[in-house]
Amino acid sequence: MPTPSVGTTRHTTPQRHHVSRLLNNNKKLLDQSQGVGVKSKIPTAELENRFSKLTHLLYDTNVKFKDLNEHVYPLIHEDITFTDPWQTITGKSQFVAQLKGFHSAIFFTYDTLQLSVQVNENEESGRVIVDGWMYLNQVKYITGTIPLRTVLVYDFVFNGDGDTFLITDLEEMWSLGDLIEKIPIIGWFYNLFRFGAGFFFTIFFLICTFIALRLPFSNVSGQPSGKNTSSGGKKSSICSSLNPLNFAK
Repeated sequence: MPTPSVGTTRHTTPQRHHVSRLLNNNKKLLDQSQGVGVKSKIPTAELENRFSKLTHLLYDTNVKFKDLNEHVYPLIHEDITFTDPWQTITGKSQFVAQLKGFHSAIFFTYDTLQLSVQVNENEESGRVIVDGWMYLNQVKYITGTIPLRTVLVYDFVFNGDGDTFLITDLEEMWSLGDLIEKIPIIGWFYNLFRFGAGFFFTIFFLICTFIALRLPFSNVSGQPSGKNTSSGGKKSSICSSLNPLNFAK
Protein backbone atom coordinates (compact mmCIF):
# COMPACT_ATOMS: atom_id res chain seq x y z
CA MET A 1 0.00 0.00 0.00
CA PRO A 2 1.56 3.36 -0.98
CA THR A 3 2.35 5.96 1.65
CA PRO A 4 -0.10 8.89 1.42
CA SER A 5 1.15 12.40 0.84
CA VAL A 6 1.26 15.05 3.52
CA GLY A 7 -2.20 16.47 4.13
CA THR A 8 -4.09 13.17 4.12
CA THR A 9 -4.39 10.39 6.62
CA ARG A 10 -3.04 6.97 5.84
CA HIS A 11 -6.49 6.00 4.56
CA THR A 12 -6.85 9.03 2.26
CA THR A 13 -9.19 11.02 4.51
CA PRO A 14 -8.21 14.66 5.15
CA GLN A 15 -5.87 15.24 8.06
CA ARG A 16 -6.71 18.06 10.45
CA HIS A 17 -3.54 18.89 12.40
CA HIS A 18 0.04 19.59 11.35
CA VAL A 19 1.36 17.43 14.19
CA SER A 20 -0.91 14.57 13.17
CA ARG A 21 0.34 14.87 9.60
CA LEU A 22 3.91 14.34 10.75
CA LEU A 23 2.91 11.41 12.92
CA ASN A 24 0.89 9.78 10.16
CA ASN A 25 3.78 9.98 7.71
CA ASN A 26 5.82 7.77 10.04
CA LYS A 27 3.14 5.20 10.82
CA LYS A 28 3.32 1.62 9.62
CA LEU A 29 0.21 0.03 8.20
CA LEU A 30 -0.97 -3.47 8.78
CA ASP A 31 -0.65 -5.61 5.64
CA GLN A 32 -3.60 -6.46 3.45
CA SER A 33 -3.07 -10.03 4.61
CA GLN A 34 -4.15 -8.88 8.07
CA GLY A 35 -7.46 -7.77 6.65
CA VAL A 36 -7.10 -3.98 6.64
CA GLY A 37 -8.66 -1.99 3.81
CA VAL A 38 -11.29 -4.47 2.60
CA LYS A 39 -14.65 -3.52 1.16
CA SER A 40 -17.42 -2.91 3.64
CA LYS A 41 -20.28 -5.31 4.22
CA ILE A 42 -21.88 -3.12 6.90
CA PRO A 43 -24.96 -1.05 5.97
CA THR A 44 -24.79 2.65 6.81
CA ALA A 45 -27.63 2.37 9.33
CA GLU A 46 -25.73 -0.36 11.18
CA LEU A 47 -22.57 1.77 11.19
CA GLU A 48 -24.53 4.63 12.73
CA ASN A 49 -25.81 2.30 15.44
CA ARG A 50 -22.34 0.92 16.18
CA PHE A 51 -20.68 4.32 16.40
CA SER A 52 -23.48 5.60 18.63
CA LYS A 53 -22.80 2.75 21.05
CA LEU A 54 -19.03 3.24 20.72
CA THR A 55 -19.35 6.93 21.62
CA HIS A 56 -21.35 6.01 24.71
CA LEU A 57 -18.70 3.47 25.77
CA LEU A 58 -15.86 5.95 25.26
CA TYR A 59 -17.38 9.04 26.86
CA ASP A 60 -19.69 7.75 29.58
CA THR A 61 -17.29 7.16 32.45
CA ASN A 62 -19.84 4.97 34.25
CA VAL A 63 -18.90 2.24 31.75
CA LYS A 64 -16.94 -0.61 33.35
CA PHE A 65 -13.43 -1.65 32.30
CA LYS A 66 -14.69 -5.07 31.22
CA ASP A 67 -17.01 -3.40 28.70
CA LEU A 68 -14.10 -1.35 27.36
CA ASN A 69 -12.00 -4.51 27.05
CA GLU A 70 -14.74 -6.36 25.23
CA HIS A 71 -16.31 -3.73 23.01
CA VAL A 72 -13.79 -0.89 22.52
CA TYR A 73 -10.17 -2.09 22.54
CA PRO A 74 -10.63 -4.59 19.66
CA LEU A 75 -11.76 -1.66 17.46
CA ILE A 76 -8.64 0.46 18.05
CA HIS A 77 -5.93 0.46 15.38
CA GLU A 78 -2.39 -0.17 16.63
CA ASP A 79 -1.30 3.21 15.19
CA ILE A 80 -4.32 5.27 16.21
CA THR A 81 -3.88 9.04 16.50
CA PHE A 82 -5.90 10.86 19.15
CA THR A 83 -6.14 14.66 19.15
CA ASP A 84 -7.91 17.13 21.42
CA PRO A 85 -7.30 20.83 22.24
CA TRP A 86 -4.70 19.80 24.85
CA GLN A 87 -2.67 17.08 23.17
CA THR A 88 -1.91 14.70 20.31
CA ILE A 89 -0.92 11.09 20.99
CA THR A 90 -0.28 8.12 18.74
CA GLY A 91 -0.37 4.39 19.38
CA LYS A 92 -2.92 2.02 20.88
CA SER A 93 -1.04 1.57 24.17
CA GLN A 94 -1.09 5.31 24.94
CA PHE A 95 -4.71 5.60 23.88
CA VAL A 96 -5.81 2.69 26.09
CA ALA A 97 -3.80 4.02 29.04
CA GLN A 98 -5.42 7.45 28.76
CA LEU A 99 -8.89 5.97 28.26
CA LYS A 100 -8.56 3.93 31.46
CA GLY A 101 -7.33 6.98 33.35
CA PHE A 102 -10.15 9.08 31.91
CA HIS A 103 -12.72 6.58 33.18
CA SER A 104 -10.99 6.35 36.56
CA ALA A 105 -10.44 10.02 37.36
CA ILE A 106 -13.11 12.07 35.56
CA PHE A 107 -16.90 11.82 35.67
CA PHE A 108 -18.35 12.50 32.23
CA THR A 109 -21.46 11.63 30.28
CA TYR A 110 -22.13 12.33 26.60
CA ASP A 111 -25.39 13.26 24.91
CA THR A 112 -25.39 12.78 21.12
CA LEU A 113 -27.35 15.36 19.14
CA GLN A 114 -26.58 14.09 15.65
CA LEU A 115 -24.32 11.52 14.01
CA SER A 116 -23.23 11.30 10.38
CA VAL A 117 -21.44 8.42 8.63
CA GLN A 118 -19.59 8.81 5.33
CA VAL A 119 -18.01 5.82 3.61
CA ASN A 120 -15.35 6.61 1.00
CA GLU A 121 -15.86 5.75 -2.66
CA ASN A 122 -13.60 2.70 -2.44
CA GLU A 123 -15.80 1.41 0.42
CA GLU A 124 -12.67 0.48 2.38
CA SER A 125 -12.65 3.35 4.89
CA GLY A 126 -14.74 6.24 6.10
CA ARG A 127 -15.43 9.00 8.57
CA VAL A 128 -17.99 9.58 11.31
CA ILE A 129 -18.84 12.98 12.78
CA VAL A 130 -20.69 13.13 16.10
CA ASP A 131 -22.10 16.38 17.44
CA GLY A 132 -23.18 16.50 21.07
CA TRP A 133 -22.62 17.63 24.63
CA MET A 134 -20.12 16.31 27.15
CA TYR A 135 -21.27 16.85 30.72
CA LEU A 136 -18.61 17.16 33.40
CA ASN A 137 -19.98 15.97 36.73
CA GLN A 138 -16.70 16.25 38.65
CA VAL A 139 -17.82 19.16 40.82
CA LYS A 140 -21.58 19.01 40.28
CA TYR A 141 -22.29 19.41 44.02
CA ILE A 142 -20.38 22.73 43.99
CA THR A 143 -20.97 24.30 40.58
CA GLY A 144 -23.47 21.89 39.07
CA THR A 145 -22.94 19.90 35.89
CA ILE A 146 -20.67 21.67 33.40
CA PRO A 147 -21.82 21.23 29.76
CA LEU A 148 -19.20 21.27 27.01
CA ARG A 149 -20.29 21.32 23.36
CA THR A 150 -18.15 18.69 21.64
CA VAL A 151 -17.67 17.44 18.09
CA LEU A 152 -16.02 14.03 17.61
CA VAL A 153 -14.45 12.96 14.33
CA TYR A 154 -13.64 9.29 13.80
CA ASP A 155 -11.60 8.02 10.85
CA PHE A 156 -11.84 4.27 10.36
CA VAL A 157 -10.90 1.46 8.00
CA PHE A 158 -12.78 -1.78 7.42
CA ASN A 159 -11.03 -5.03 8.21
CA GLY A 160 -11.63 -8.76 8.57
CA ASP A 161 -14.29 -9.81 6.08
CA GLY A 162 -15.59 -6.26 5.83
CA ASP A 163 -17.95 -6.79 8.75
CA THR A 164 -15.92 -4.84 11.31
CA PHE A 165 -13.61 -1.82 11.43
CA LEU A 166 -10.63 -0.24 13.18
CA ILE A 167 -10.50 3.36 14.44
CA THR A 168 -7.39 4.97 12.94
CA ASP A 169 -7.93 8.57 14.09
CA LEU A 170 -10.11 10.21 16.72
CA GLU A 171 -10.33 13.95 17.24
CA GLU A 172 -12.20 15.83 19.95
CA MET A 173 -13.12 19.42 19.13
CA TRP A 174 -14.35 21.57 21.97
CA SER A 175 -13.83 25.14 23.13
CA LEU A 176 -11.35 25.91 25.89
CA GLY A 177 -13.28 29.14 26.35
CA ASP A 178 -16.46 27.22 27.20
CA LEU A 179 -14.55 25.25 29.81
CA ILE A 180 -12.87 28.30 31.39
CA GLU A 181 -16.19 30.14 31.48
CA LYS A 182 -17.67 27.51 33.80
CA ILE A 183 -14.85 27.62 36.37
CA PRO A 184 -15.94 29.49 39.53
CA ILE A 185 -14.38 32.98 39.96
CA ILE A 186 -12.01 32.43 37.00
CA GLY A 187 -15.03 32.26 34.70
CA TRP A 188 -16.28 35.63 35.98
CA PHE A 189 -12.94 37.29 35.22
CA TYR A 190 -12.85 35.55 31.83
CA ASN A 191 -16.24 36.96 30.86
CA LEU A 192 -15.16 40.41 32.07
CA PHE A 193 -12.05 40.12 29.90
CA ARG A 194 -14.13 39.16 26.84
CA PHE A 195 -16.45 42.13 27.44
CA GLY A 196 -13.47 44.49 27.53
CA ALA A 197 -11.89 42.76 24.53
CA GLY A 198 -15.06 43.45 22.55
CA PHE A 199 -14.61 47.21 23.06
CA PHE A 200 -10.90 46.99 22.29
CA PHE A 201 -11.34 45.20 18.97
CA THR A 202 -14.23 47.47 17.94
CA ILE A 203 -12.07 50.57 18.45
CA PHE A 204 -9.05 48.87 16.86
CA PHE A 205 -10.93 47.97 13.67
CA LEU A 206 -12.54 51.42 13.48
CA ILE A 207 -9.06 52.94 13.54
CA CYS A 208 -7.90 50.47 10.87
CA THR A 209 -10.85 51.43 8.67
CA PHE A 210 -10.24 55.16 9.20
CA ILE A 211 -6.58 54.80 8.16
CA ALA A 212 -7.34 52.51 5.21
CA LEU A 213 -9.87 54.96 3.75
CA ARG A 214 -7.23 57.69 3.70
CA LEU A 215 -4.32 55.78 2.20
CA PRO A 216 -3.75 56.65 -1.49
CA PHE A 217 -2.91 53.06 -2.40
CA SER A 218 -5.83 51.48 -0.50
CA ASN A 219 -8.55 49.51 -2.33
CA VAL A 220 -10.93 49.63 0.63
CA SER A 221 -12.66 52.87 -0.37
CA GLY A 222 -13.32 51.67 -3.89
CA GLN A 223 -11.47 54.65 -5.35
CA PRO A 224 -8.90 53.81 -8.04
CA SER A 225 -5.32 54.36 -6.93
CA GLY A 226 -4.12 55.35 -10.39
CA LYS A 227 -5.38 55.82 -13.92
CA ASN A 228 -8.49 53.93 -14.85
CA THR A 229 -8.00 50.89 -17.03
CA SER A 230 -10.72 49.65 -19.31
CA SER A 231 -11.73 47.00 -16.80
CA GLY A 232 -11.54 49.55 -13.97
CA GLY A 233 -13.78 51.90 -15.93
CA LYS A 234 -16.34 49.16 -16.43
CA LYS A 235 -16.27 48.32 -12.76
CA SER A 236 -16.78 51.99 -11.84
CA SER A 237 -19.66 52.27 -14.30
CA ILE A 238 -21.34 49.15 -12.93
CA CYS A 239 -20.95 50.32 -9.34
CA SER A 240 -22.38 53.70 -10.29
CA SER A 241 -25.41 52.12 -11.94
CA LEU A 242 -26.09 50.10 -8.78
CA ASN A 243 -25.91 53.17 -6.53
CA PRO A 244 -29.34 53.60 -4.88
CA LEU A 245 -29.11 57.38 -5.35
CA ASN A 246 -29.15 56.91 -9.12
CA PHE A 247 -32.45 55.05 -8.95
CA ALA A 248 -33.97 57.93 -7.05
CA LYS A 249 -33.21 60.35 -9.87
